[in-house]
Amino acid sequence: MKILYIFPGPVYGMTSDHFQRRYRLLSEVFSGYVLTASSSPVDISVGGFQCCACKHIDGFGGRLRFVLFCLRKILALKNIDIVVAYDPLLTGVIGYVAKIILNAKLIVELNGVYTSSHVWEGATNKLSPRFRALLFPLLAQFVLSRACGIKLTYPEQLEPFKINRKNKIIRSFSNYTNTELFKNIEERKEILFVGFPFKLKGVDVLIKAFKRISGRHPDWYLKILGWYPDPAELNDEIGGHPRIVYHPPVPSCEMPDHIGRCGFLVLPSRTEAMGRVLLEAMSAGKARIGSRVDGIPTVIADGVDGILVEPSDIDALAEKMETLIVCPEVRYQLGRAGQLRAAREFCWEAYFKHVVDFYDDVKNKREELH
Repeated sequence: MKILYIFPGPVYGMTSDHFQRRYRLLSEVFSGYVLTASSSPVDISVGGFQCCACKHIDGFGGRLRFVLFCLRKILALKNIDIVVAYDPLLTGVIGYVAKIILNAKLIVELNGVYTSSHVWEGATNKLSPRFRALLFPLLAQFVLSRACGIKLTYPEQLEPFKINRKNKIIRSFSNYTNTELFKNIEERKEILFVGFPFKLKGVDVLIKAFKRISGRHPDWYLKILGWYPDPAELNDEIGGHPRIVYHPPVPSCEMPDHIGRCGFLVLPSRTEAMGRVLLEAMSAGKARIGSRVDGIPTVIADGVDGILVEPSDIDALAEKMETLIVCPEVRYQLGRAGQLRAAREFCWEAYFKHVVDFYDDVKNKREELH
């Protein structure tokens, strides 16, 4: 079976084992192409896949460049069975065009929450967010209606869209994560957050919650790791607090070291399709706190392998963080339970089985079983 993957990018480190491992393993069954954008042009063979990237450029011009790059590549391809688009927006439209040109079946992945009002919070351009809030759900609806298969990260993700599910293969399973790379290296007195944007990920809530308890625990600090091109909002919220540290973004290959050394990880998002960092922390045996929203409860069983709090609830988040600070045995129990679950449910073998079954059903048009 030949697969064409389309990712929006930017994808960094395409020559690294961290990026290439997935495609080498998928090559046991599949072959094909990967089209994306990276920090510089790339054209490499990885197992049975040819991975091609144009140079990533921000803004409308960069998106147009990516579309033209993909179309040129698609017009040169033959014998593609399935086109897999990363989202129902830009790559979904490209995937729909590829489906027509290549006479292939289209799978659209939902890797975000495209109808949440929180997606547009904090945008500086007031006209553009309003336009996107109107356009993007309509665009997603159009693309999803024309897909043969839809891949979700949590079962309720498709509900905002009025899609006729007849003759569509719909599956819900987690994305591929290099769980084998994440180990419990040590335990520093560090609360770790990883991600951006600021409001969407609830960084403001996390900082306020930490400030409420930090005076009682002067040996613990909060590390915020992520990409903040305009750090003014972040710095204003931190307010010079001596034990809140901002760390610039790092390549994916460095994440195991940061996660493997933290005390526990917090992801207080206002909306979140899954939260890959939660799977990475789970694999490293780290206790996790996440918001009870969207797909996060599918990877955190409250009180079993992590803790859930309501989004934007500063008091509850402060209380749960303090519980983990003062109770090392709770940190260990939650972290260990998560690690065992990750080895069962989120390992490569589980992902591979989901993907093979899903693609096979889409190619052969088997009816979805409910």
